[in-house]
Amino acid sequence: MLAALSDDSESGELDYEQFLREQWDQIRLKTSDVGSFDAFWEQVLVEGGHWAEPKVREIALSETADLVMKEVDIPTAESEQRVMLPITTVRHGDGRHTGRSWLNELPDPITTVAWDRPMLISPNTAKQWKCRSGDVLLLETHKGTLKAPVYVQAGTHDTVVAIPVGAASEECIAYNFSSEGHPLHGLAGGIDDRTGARSWTSAAVTFKANVGRVKLARIQGGDRQEKRGIARAVTLKDLQKEQEQPYWRQEAHAHDLYPTHEHPVHDWAMVIDLSACIGCGACAVACQAENNVAVVGRDQCTLGRELSWLRIERFLDKGTLVFLPMLCQHCEHAPCETVCPVYASLHSSEGLNQQVYNRCVGTRYCANNCPYKVRRFNWYTYKAKPPLEKQYNPDVYVRSRGIMEKCTFCVQRIREYAHIAKDEGRKLRDGEIRPACEQSCPTRAFAFGDLNDPDSRVSALMNDRRAYAIFAELNTQPSVVYLKRVMHDDATKIDRL
Repeated sequence: MLAALSDDSESGELDYEQFLREQWDQIRLKTSDVGSFDAFWEQVLVEGGHWAEPKVREIALSETADLVMKEVDIPTAESEQRVMLPITTVRHGDGRHTGRSWLNELPDPITTVAWDRPMLISPNTAKQWKCRSGDVLLLETHKGTLKAPVYVQAGTHDTVVAIPVGAASEECIAYNFSSEGHPLHGLAGGIDDRTGARSWTSAAVTFKANVGRVKLARIQGGDRQEKRGIARAVTLKDLQKEQEQPYWRQEAHAHDLYPTHEHPVHDWAMVIDLSACIGCGACAVACQAENNVAVVGRDQCTLGRELSWLRIERFLDKGTLVFLPMLCQHCEHAPCETVCPVYASLHSSEGLNQQVYNRCVGTRYCANNCPYKVRRFNWYTYKAKPPLEKQYNPDVYVRSRGIMEKCTFCVQRIREYAHIAKDEGRKLRDGEIRPACEQSCPTRAFAFGDLNDPDSRVSALMNDRRAYAIFAELNTQPSVVYLKRVMHDDATKIDRL
């Protein structure tokens, strides 16, 4: 990418801004009817991007489509061979996005592994090959050998070795994977007779040896809830039997030792619908971009030092998979506030659990006392390489080494629209303030708003019968409430992840 930048003849330096404008001008010529580039550029800056109208194509299912499956020869699990299946992922697509450090540090929604791209095998295959997650396996193909770490993933077919695609690119080369053992190099190269496309499953692999072991950068420590009710599901039949009072109010404590916080103007809160969450991670990347959250790299992730303010967890409840976005809960009775010796963590009059960076001395007491484990500590001062420092949000402070940080409900956006409403002599409208996670969610799983407004969307969802608070028995009284995932009564159950 850097080689394509315009060269400033006077200073001899690369003009990144001019390069950026040239790239957006090409987008304007292809997708927009705006005649002036300056007008288009201003529109892009205001809206945060440009979204062209999607093309509509007519498609129809062939009446003989079911006949194709009858011709497919499905291998059996008893044989020593497995079928190598290159797969696309949410993070890297077909492999063209491996140069994006934000996506590399985003955990895969299924394995919750960041940076690494291990081979996925079934538990039965792992028993047959006598291996476990993190072992480096040597597999033989008709074109040579393939060496990669393995991850035991329930739900993988016993006859398949699934390998995410993605090769090193010239962009952000420091963040890329080695192309050694890339799955595309081992494909048979055959052409499917029915479609004329390259056959992706015609390469057979055979287990040769276990040649080593690596520590995978798995972000989620465990996938068992241990009966703590973190991620919950409910069937339609059971939902009809439930009481009309929401769970988070049923589980609230009648007495406590904390004083009651007053919120005279605003009381910000969030509701997350687990039925809508698909685990794509768009919210996590948007949060990272909006709040200048640093990319720490694979080595730090393996040590548990990731900095992402929002993570997607996956659990099993009532035989169904539940994705759960976890962020700072902005507790009314926040455990982090009572242990900070310098009042860096404190409660605002608008219901936010604030973090004053200039006060923080890095004791990490708050992180140890947080039951949700959503506070992050900067072990180093992370700096972006030029010209990537230009992507920083100027409205958000860039933290340095020794500072605790966490989700702020995008307080910079709250302040911005509060000033706009004040200048226009009106009240804030419901839905006017949208944190980065809510704005980027493709399924509208997030709802953010003011509980002091009884007509707001978040106030209505708070009274939903599916609403519950995580660890309500601890009496932290979080401002983030979740809605149980709804499953059909006859839904297919799974017993493990």
